[in-house]
Amino acid sequence: MLRKLLKYDLLEIGQALLPIYGVVLLLAFVTGITYRFVDRNPDATFPAVVSWAVILLTLAFGILMAGMGIMTIFLIIRNFRENLFGSRGYLMNTLPVKTSSHVLDKTINGVLWTWMSLLVGLLSWVILAAAYTIGTGNLSQLLRELYETFPISQSERWRLFFQILVLLFFWSLEMIAKIFASLAIGNLWKNHRMLGGIIAFGSISILQSLFGNLLYRSGLTGAFQGSLAVFSSGDGMISARDLILAGIRSGLYTVLFSLISIETLKRKLNLE
Repeated sequence: MLRKLLKYDLLEIGQALLPIYGVVLLLAFVTGITYRFVDRNPDATFPAVVSWAVILLTLAFGILMAGMGIMTIFLIIRNFRENLFGSRGYLMNTLPVKTSSHVLDKTINGVLWTWMSLLVGLLSWVILAAAYTIGTGNLSQLLRELYETFPISQSERWRLFFQILVLLFFWSLEMIAKIFASLAIGNLWKNHRMLGGIIAFGSISILQSLFGNLLYRSGLTGAFQGSLAVFSSGDGMISARDLILAGIRSGLYTVLFSLISIETLKRKLNLE
């Protein structure tokens, strides 16, 4: 049943996000080609329409990139609220499915689409750079400059890349679970439930920060201050101990937030 729930949720969000992904990637290519055309003709006098096209393409690309992130979070939140606390909650909560399965399904769905948006965002910049530099020899120069930015060995670069991916996974898992817990707490309000969810999210974040600072002063590393704050001040690498602590921290918070969502659904369900 978990597989069926996940398939349904993936399709629901995918119908809205996949077209946006396509537009973002296409616009990245067109923007890169336009930049290349203008830069390869520095002495040419272009009509005003070309200059405006460059400006509009740049603005559109930036707006779409930001909008893609906002839309991803909005759709994840709407999917959770509508399916479990909204009008569709009457049907979903009568299915022969454990409450924990509902929460697990929504969490996996949220993490997957968060990662998809991050990957599309990264890919769009790669496409823009490739469209701008391909065939000019500047692409290899750009890659060399990126390598020189991180004066470390090849193996260390891959290690750093792997560490960043792991930390992003910890961050996305914890963040999605916290958003859902905040929505569940906000659902306890009789009115203005979204406002209640926002206040709950802010309150939880403050408590996390205070708790992390307390543990840090107790002698633990910065891993308990946040999954993305565990880089050492030296070569930028992360120790195995800090990486493990970051995973434990995110895992504990994820379990705690998920339990809040599960218990609210079980005992305090208040459908709209």
